[in-house]
Amino acid sequence: MRLGWDTFQKLRDLPFPTTAMVNGFCMGGGVELALACRYRVALDDPKTRFALPEVMLGIMPAWHGMQWLPKLVGPAAALDMILTGKSVDAKRAKRMGLVDAGGAAAHPREHRAHGDAGGDTPRRSCRLFRSS
Repeated sequence: MRLGWDTFQKLRDLPFPTTAMVNGFCMGGGVELALACRYRVALDDPKTRFALPEVMLGIMPAWHGMQWLPKLVGPAAALDMILTGKSVDAKRAKRMGLVDAGGAAAHPREHRAHGDAGGDTPRRSCRLFRSS
């Protein structure tokens, strides 16, 4: 327990910006890890979900989730997640302040259609974020 607490605190205290990039399920310790980062970016996809399901087993989010979540999203939204274990999608997470930005993934076929073989260096830049 102490190791997780200390590790997440060290991540939060780093002297440079940190970013959590979320694609898919972000639950339990994953949410707390994302909370330790300065910025959180989530893939705008129905499969991207945030939750603290451990509370349904009587386990509290003890790696700073109880402290950092209410400061980030407000007490009402935090209590809803902490007391019920309900999940939220990326769009709702952005609206409530859990996520700083949401992005659309570029499909790998887009690169092949433009002559990119899918190597490490794309020939054209992909647009990650949708304009609001």
